[in-house]
Amino acid sequence: EEGIKQVYEDFKKKENVIKVRWLNMMLVYYPNSHSLEIKNSIHKLFNVIFGTGKPDNSTDFTLSQLNRVADFIAETFEAEPNNIFIQGRFEFGVNIEIDGFNPYNIIQRYLSYKSVRTNLFETIDERRGKPKQRCCYLSDYRLKVYRKNFLHGLNIRSEKDVMRYEVVTTE
Repeated sequence: EEGIKQVYEDFKKKENVIKVRWLNMMLVYYPNSHSLEIKNSIHKLFNVIFGTGKPDNSTDFTLSQLNRVADFIAETFEAEPNNIFIQGRFEFGVNIEIDGFNPYNIIQRYLSYKSVRTNLFETIDERRGKPKQRCCYLSDYRLKVYRKNFLHGLNIRSEKDVMRYEVVTTE
């Protein structure tokens, strides 16, 4: 794995990488190969452009909204949608309304996942504006559960008390 990282770093140096912040996204352009990476949350991008104007992802995000963002990106960068590839690490999940219930009583019940061995749900304290959460680390993905009713630093409060259950791909 260390060798792969070094090859990637060498590639980035040869490519004269250009990095630019665009809305809530990070653009990474590789001039030699004419490729562009767009990183960060497309759900938040949708809400910045078509929603509240703030990078909020506490709302539901539908397939039609994803298509609308894809069309917007293709139009913005004058690209054919068929030439755009989605790849990398993804987070996806569901918002579960828990009005009237203490979310931490629910989250604490996510104790472990057992396949060949037991993978415990670990409590991760608040950090970098992220809420306290429970995570279960597996080989190619992790499960993440947290309360999604307030986005720190943005002063955005969800209309409903929501618990988020996510799968985060790592491979």
